[in-house]
Amino acid sequence: MSKLSRILAATLLAALAPLATTSHAAMVYAIDAGAQRLNAEVIGDLVAVDLRLNTLGSATLELQLDAADIGQTLRLNAVITNATGTDLQGLSVALRQGVFALVGSVRPSFGSVADITGDDFQQQITLQPGEPFGLDLGAPFAVPGTVDWLLAPSGARAGDRLTLVLSAVVPEPGTLLNVFAALAAMGLLRRRR
Repeated sequence: MSKLSRILAATLLAALAPLATTSHAAMVYAIDAGAQRLNAEVIGDLVAVDLRLNTLGSATLELQLDAADIGQTLRLNAVITNATGTDLQGLSVALRQGVFALVGSVRPSFGSVADITGDDFQQQITLQPGEPFGLDLGAPFAVPGTVDWLLAPSGARAGDRLTLVLSAVVPEPGTLLNVFAALAAMGLLRRRR
């Protein structure tokens, strides 16, 4: 590389450097995972979540906002692993001190999305059939056609907390009764043999 090429490359990198930095300063404030395992990281304007559902419960992530986050959106993507031993029927995604500016992609590992319903503060994802392994929210692996979710702090000030709650949808009581009845019938048949 010639000296002129190096100078031009250095000048171009110096000119582009301010564009590469983000003005976001949100940080993970608290995690209440209960029986779940939750890891989260904020990288610029991206909130990256890794959640392992060990039970059909919920996990909460709190982000502390800085002045640079007010009036901006944060991107969300999540990898959610189902380790409950039962098919995941759906997922509830709720926000406090913020709204969903965009409900992005939902990619189950094997099942399919039957429905996504909700409002600015909560989204209910219904999976049909149930998902045995897990799902991705947004574009954690940059699969073509996937889009991150956008979170917008609403009415927030610097120092406020944006709270994200991810909850496994518990199967309908009738579904659980049918499962238990089938297991009991199989046990009786096995016992007779």
